[in-house]
Amino acid sequence: NIEVRKLFYSKDKGKSWEEQKLPEQLDNKHCSYLYRAAVSKSGQIFATGSFENDKFENWMIEPDGTGRKLEIPLAKLEGSGEESGFQTDSSEEEDGESETKTLDNIDNFITQAAFADNGSLYAMDLDNNVYQVNTDNGEVEDIYENDGDQRLFGIGGNYLILAGSKKITLYNIDTGEELSEDTVLTEELLKEGIDSSNSDSLPVLFSGNEDGIFYATHKGVYYHAIGGSVTEQLINGELNTMGNPSTEFFNLWYVDQEHFILQCRDEQGISRLYQYSYSDTTPSVPEKELTVYSLEDTNEIRQAISMFQKENQDIYVNLEIGKSNDDAVTADDALRTLNTDILAGKGPDVLILDGMPVDNYIEKGLLADITDVKDEIAREDGLFENICDIYQKDGKIYGLPSRFLFSYVQGTQEDVKNCSTLSGLEKQVKTLKEKDKKKNVTLLTEKDVLLKQLFDVESANLKKEDNTIDEQRLTDFYEAAKTIYEANTESKDRNRMNLNYEGAGTTIGTVGCLDYLRGNISLNMGTIGSDTDIIMLTSVNQSMKKKNVDFDLLAGGEKKSFIPRLAAGINSKSKNQEEARLFLKTLLGKEAGSVIGDGISVNKKAYEEMIKTARTQGENSGFSISSGDGDVFSYTMSPLIEQDEEKVKHIIEALDTAAWTDAVIVEMVVSQGEKYLDGTQSVSETVKNVMQKVNLYLSE
Repeated sequence: NIEVRKLFYSKDKGKSWEEQKLPEQLDNKHCSYLYRAAVSKSGQIFATGSFENDKFENWMIEPDGTGRKLEIPLAKLEGSGEESGFQTDSSEEEDGESETKTLDNIDNFITQAAFADNGSLYAMDLDNNVYQVNTDNGEVEDIYENDGDQRLFGIGGNYLILAGSKKITLYNIDTGEELSEDTVLTEELLKEGIDSSNSDSLPVLFSGNEDGIFYATHKGVYYHAIGGSVTEQLINGELNTMGNPSTEFFNLWYVDQEHFILQCRDEQGISRLYQYSYSDTTPSVPEKELTVYSLEDTNEIRQAISMFQKENQDIYVNLEIGKSNDDAVTADDALRTLNTDILAGKGPDVLILDGMPVDNYIEKGLLADITDVKDEIAREDGLFENICDIYQKDGKIYGLPSRFLFSYVQGTQEDVKNCSTLSGLEKQVKTLKEKDKKKNVTLLTEKDVLLKQLFDVESANLKKEDNTIDEQRLTDFYEAAKTIYEANTESKDRNRMNLNYEGAGTTIGTVGCLDYLRGNISLNMGTIGSDTDIIMLTSVNQSMKKKNVDFDLLAGGEKKSFIPRLAAGINSKSKNQEEARLFLKTLLGKEAGSVIGDGISVNKKAYEEMIKTARTQGENSGFSISSGDGDVFSYTMSPLIEQDEEKVKHIIEALDTAAWTDAVIVEMVVSQGEKYLDGTQSVSETVKNVMQKVNLYLSE
């Protein structure tokens, strides 16, 4: 793929832009990969990337187009000179495995750069040390060594900001002096969770003027006067693209008191320049308000809200979260409060139904008929009807999943064939354990994760027509879980997979594929919910084709179960029926469905876009896993081939039953199951406890 690079200049503070001639040192011929670039007010360009001879170099380009290589004496990487375990060649050997090599003395390089207003260049290296660099000769004029907490840096007016997860340090750029701790700024920034885990973009951006610092996060743009007692929000990110968690930040420029420019990449992966301007005629908060309620907070719901706000600027969306990871509120507590509000006529307009007792809500008439919403989207884009009809009664639709996942099993063709039911899976696990008693059969070594994975698969069979649980099937379920759990007790990495099992979302994904490829496990189970999952699963299959490796829908028996995700309904008592319908159309639309997230879109046009990406994505994608001793195993994926594409589509179109996603039920089944798996209670006691608790819950 040829990267398109252009250089633009604005004479009127960003209102219009004129294309300038790109210095030849930065064209594709001379620079095959441009990693980072920074531009000074005078027009100097600092660039780091892969230049001639494909070597990583730093270059300084002057305003007249002349350029020179800049040798910057960076510190030696911590740990370099030792075996890193980094894979440099992912080619396959004769047996289809990937080869792992080690690389010594990895060169340090620049990961972030910025010019101060006075022309000084600052840069950060791989170890998060920050350097002040002489732009004439590359000499280091000052170094701010990483104390172990440093994550990123920024330039805000006359201030250098060093940001970490525990503290924020400020320096006066002109004098080089460290300022006294600004407790107000530190407290506000640390709330954002400063992290550099995404090396391509930044979680917070900085700009500034003579008196203070501007900073931008997904919540908006803020101003803080150095030493001041408050931080003021200037732009509310919830009302524009900034609030979308998929928006990636790169640069923020303070133009003047009424204008800011943001450089970012949107949810479609397109680079953007947004100008934000003050208007005294535009209300700070829209007059209309739509309340959306979700038991749990997710990126996908926030992405949809951001898209909706962008297209409907006269409506403010208020997102209410029933339970967070920070408090002790259970799903049961949150739902009791929600139900009280709905019955009192004070409930939200839109309900994200994940984890809720949807059948009960439909029976009590709490959800509005949204058949018209489904029909409109089906006409325009097409929908997977087998997924969308799960919340139907008397020919009317009361809820619509916008995404879904399905559980898979990966192994030899014989293994996969024998795992078409839960009892078959149990028998096959026993067989594989007998073949190799020292090896874990699966990667599901944690009790709660294993139980949730199996419940997603088997719950459709456990649930009777009257919404109660089949006692005998529940007993069989727990006994199968015990067999699988005991086949995995040899793991030295017992805590490597710690997932939240409450609610409907399941994010196990394809984390076990690389372990299966490396021979660490005998059978791989997980969930498919994105193009990345599909590519990872099918790529590993292609790598192991000589071993007759295959995949298919995991267990389930006669019912082909799937996990509905980000399902939505409308409160039948809502006074904002029209606005709520507009929101559902956004949630289930092609644009929202095309954004990578937890779940495959039910929108067929969005699904087609995902598959189109999967056909080529593997060419430039890879995964890595790290062992406890620091070794890293990397694997380059392959594009999706037609045979696997058809198989995935066949599996999806055959899905016919939704998993039981009521969070209270799931919590009961999993929490009691853990006691059985760890031996503190018998299977009969476990089943009895669950039956009593579920029956009591259903009778309320």
